[in-house]
Amino acid sequence: MANAVRKISMSLKMLLGFLFTILFLTECLDGFHDISDWAVSLFVIIMLNDIYVHLKLYKGEKVESWTLSERSSNKIDKKKKYLLYSMNFLFFSMIIGSVFMESLILSQEVKDAIYKSAIVIWSGVFLASNLYHLKEKFRLSRLVVTNVALMFLLGSLTLI
Repeated sequence: MANAVRKISMSLKMLLGFLFTILFLTECLDGFHDISDWAVSLFVIIMLNDIYVHLKLYKGEKVESWTLSERSSNKIDKKKKYLLYSMNFLFFSMIIGSVFMESLILSQEVKDAIYKSAIVIWSGVFLASNLYHLKEKFRLSRLVVTNVALMFLLGSLTLI
């Protein structure tokens, strides 16, 4: 009996998640940018989180074993750590560089050229990192992220 109640509860949660997603899409496409767009997006995030948690509990996984990514484990080799640190350093330097560059007296064309080149470098590093991880361990989710990284690189190259 308890198993049937769990199945019904999970199916209702999945239905509510689907309906909230449709509500979110129609709210975003209605053309009016108001507070309901933000509220519905937060409801979708909360609903998807609830579905994720209950799906994990339904499968019988303990809370202690949940990890969202491989980064949370301490078993990362030196190459992966180097890639993670280089990507974080690149983000940090772009943010600090943009703040520093706004205080300098440069023409807007020079600033735009620096921003565009930084975006191209970032997207190249992002694609290289994803290709490395895809080559190391092929997963469908990694393939999708690698294709998105390729689109970022192509899009940034069209800015030039």
